Amino acid sequence: MRSLWRIPNTFCLLLAGLLLVSCAPEPAQTWLTSLDQGVFLPSAPFFHPATLNAERNEQAWWAPHSRPILISSGWGELEDWGVWGTDEATQVLFLLDKAGAESTLDFVIRARAADPKRAQDVSLLLNGESFGDFTADADWQDHRLPIPAGRLQPGENVLELRYSYNVAPTEDDHRRRALAFEGLGLVPTGEDPVWGPGFRVDTDRDALLMAASGTYTVLVEVPENAKALILEPSPTGRAEQTLRAGILTLDGTEEVLFDGPAVGEEVRLPLDGHQGRRVVFFFEAKGGGRLALGQPRLVLGKPASNETRETPTQPAQTQEKPNVVILVLDAARADHFSTYGYKRETSPEIDAIAAESLVFEQVIAECSYTMCSMPSLLAGLSFPDHGLVERPLALRDDVVTLAEALKENGYNAFGATANPNSSQITGLDQGFDNMLQDWNPDPLRITRFALRRLRQGQIEPPLFMMLHFVPPHEPYAPRPRHDIFGDPNYDGFVTGDRLETQAIYDRLVEVNDEDLAEIVALYDGNLRAGDEAVGRIIRFFKTSGLWDNTFFVITSDHGEAFMEHGEIGHNRNVFEEMMWVPLIIKPPKGTDLSGVDTKRLATLADVVTTIYNHLGIEPPQTVRGNDLFAPAGDVLVPLRSAQEVPHFGIRTTRYKAIARQGELPLFLDLQKDPKETRNALADDRRALLLHGALIAHLKTSLDDPNAQRAGARAEPLKPKDIEMLKTLGYL
Repeated sequence: MRSLWRIPNTFCLLLAGLLLVSCAPEPAQTWLTSLDQGVFLPSAPFFHPATLNAERNEQAWWAPHSRPILISSGWGELEDWGVWGTDEATQVLFLLDKAGAESTLDFVIRARAADPKRAQDVSLLLNGESFGDFTADADWQDHRLPIPAGRLQPGENVLELRYSYNVAPTEDDHRRRALAFEGLGLVPTGEDPVWGPGFRVDTDRDALLMAASGTYTVLVEVPENAKALILEPSPTGRAEQTLRAGILTLDGTEEVLFDGPAVGEEVRLPLDGHQGRRVVFFFEAKGGGRLALGQPRLVLGKPASNETRETPTQPAQTQEKPNVVILVLDAARADHFSTYGYKRETSPEIDAIAAESLVFEQVIAECSYTMCSMPSLLAGLSFPDHGLVERPLALRDDVVTLAEALKENGYNAFGATANPNSSQITGLDQGFDNMLQDWNPDPLRITRFALRRLRQGQIEPPLFMMLHFVPPHEPYAPRPRHDIFGDPNYDGFVTGDRLETQAIYDRLVEVNDEDLAEIVALYDGNLRAGDEAVGRIIRFFKTSGLWDNTFFVITSDHGEAFMEHGEIGHNRNVFEEMMWVPLIIKPPKGTDLSGVDTKRLATLADVVTTIYNHLGIEPPQTVRGNDLFAPAGDVLVPLRSAQEVPHFGIRTTRYKAIARQGELPLFLDLQKDPKETRNALADDRRALLLHGALIAHLKTSLDDPNAQRAGARAEPLKPKDIEMLKTLGYL
């Protein structure tokens, strides 16, 4: 399986799904019927009110990636014709790469004055400096001003429209109106602006229509027997048009397959070397006219033989079914484990078994909070599928969890959790014969309870056991024997109290370097406490004779931030400190692990798939993860934060694309910038194309009507549940 989530039905329209497949070397050709999963990127940023969410009157979270322009302040209610500029000024943000900043561009706007009896004088400022003005009358008019050379810069540019007057608010809008505009943006000098959508799909003509210079980009999975993509580019106006078409791989490699005039002749794009892979197709139109890409279709060879396909690593041959144990340390970021090279000895018990285990180096949680992340681990579902993203949702009863599947195969399932977000409250108790729910952060309480059940023979093999500990999650309050990393001379305010860290989280309290060092030291002490709890479980399995025949997993639900990007804790973003988690797997003795790639990109949903395949159990159809013991394919990890206005993103092996409503898009090159400090969209257009295709794919996945969403849970939270959720910072 190459994807972490369901490929939407419309996803294959450009390729396999929209083409008739034949066993003949040159199959019968068919035509495009629909294409709505890609995105058109104009050559220069241009804003149309159609990108606004009419219900909330805001730009949708996915809109800025397709048009790198953002109305940031001073704009009013969305109307049928466009949107209002309000108050004293309206600010607009443009995002340009290096080439765009050095090109010759004009500012264009179609506008009219708010008062039909009075002209509106508008002064323009770019990055804080004046560069021109215009006067808007009562009628719609187009205004165009050249941008002075050297005034644009790679990255973010701020353009401000300052008004000479504004009129009184209406009953429907409390903001003072100044200017009505239908569209605005930057266009290449010499080209006419397009006052409408720059791209559309014409199903009657079976064509992609580009009304402006720009690039259509779409993420696809190339069929294994594909030989070539054929299309017919042709200009629809008098202006000469050229087409540049090719492929971007997920590691950023560009391969141009065609670059020439669009003269209405058939173009054949060879696909050799890309069969069975996820790639981004790009189609770039130049020339200022209109271009149609008609009749896109594939040339397919014979279907690939099943005998040549790679098979998963085979499980060890044992007479008894292996036990399965999953231990979760809450909010444990991978780079704070000494197993992963951390400077402090925070995980000596876990270190001791690392030599006989698989330590996966690049495992990403899909969500930076427990409620959304744990269904991936326990049901193998990606968050676009399970939909368990906010209260009062809970996992649907018809979702098959790992506990349910193992129980049907003769296992005894026992669970214990100290986090309400991983419990009966969220439906994650499904399939367990018994699940202890103890809202006490001390990890040894759960360990003692589990060991008592095991020693008393209350859980007979084959068993499935899942234990979810709170540490190193706050409150950062390690016992003295674990509180060994702090500075004994520290005399600041930090104590690890929950209210204290909440105040920092809410930016009510500022921390200096010494305060932050103390917080990290307490967190590391918490991790040491969790490590001791895990170590006691490990020792029991080793001394009881169960160790050799146990599939043992140690992981976390998400990471924890310490001001790397201005945040502490988790929930609030999708940067690596909140998303990178440990994954240590000790399979049963005798398992053939030759060829297992522990450096591959992986996610928590992969754990369930790996267990199913190892045990020889047919995975439920809803499972989306990959087998970690099988060869890796092209992996895409969807990302989400917890806020009311969340960050969304997609992680590839090299890149991370992030989008959020009300913010400009963010693209990170983790190979060159592992600390995620620089927006790569300022580098070149290739980054913008990859970002657009990735975010468009995520949006299509979230909109998939066939996804298995969570259902609403009617039961209200009990007082003890509410109190613990407050302790953990979730309420």
